[in-house]
Amino acid sequence: MISRENFIKIMEALRIQNDQEVLFSESMSEILKSYVVFSLNSGNIYSEIAAALESELSLHGDEAWIEWWMWECDFGRKPGAGYVEDRHRVGYTLKTHGELYDFLNNLIDEYK
Repeated sequence: MISRENFIKIMEALRIQNDQEVLFSESMSEILKSYVVFSLNSGNIYSEIAAALESELSLHGDEAWIEWWMWECDFGRKPGAGYVEDRHRVGYTLKTHGELYDFLNNLIDEYK
């Protein structure tokens, strides 16, 4: 199982990489005066890393929690997007990579 510290390092590296790709794409689109939408199209890499992390955490099921966190919650930066409930209807607001890790570990414990 991946440690909390390593999970946070990987998620932060993914966030930084995504931010750099967005900035690069926006800059290229500006340079090209929006005639071409420029994208690095690295979504497959993010998906595979997310799947590997979920496998390492022993998460099973259809929920893609890590991809949800990356894209729907913008790595915890989108206001109000990190709210989830567990199967007991206990609510959690996830704002950091560490809080996501803790929540996912609670899910694992619930299904043991």
